[in-house]
Amino acid sequence: MPDDSDYEGWLNHRRSMSPSSELLGRIMSAVSHRETARRVSLLIRIGLWVEQSRVARCAACAAALLVGSMPFLFLAHVAQLIVF
Repeated sequence: MPDDSDYEGWLNHRRSMSPSSELLGRIMSAVSHRETARRVSLLIRIGLWVEQSRVARCAACAAALLVGSMPFLFLAHVAQLIVF
């Protein structure tokens, strides 16, 4: 085919070229942006799941109650009002 020589010439020209120095920066920036977007979307999905699920809301409230009551339980233990 006559087009093969044109294609081979173009291919050899493209092979002889080296990538630009900013190409790596653009690629790494795109990868970093994608990872950040994936992380944010995961947090949003978890938030939506907690918002829609009754069990998840109860679990979140129980966890908040447990974390919030820790200082009071510690003070009660130090004051020896309760014994563990």
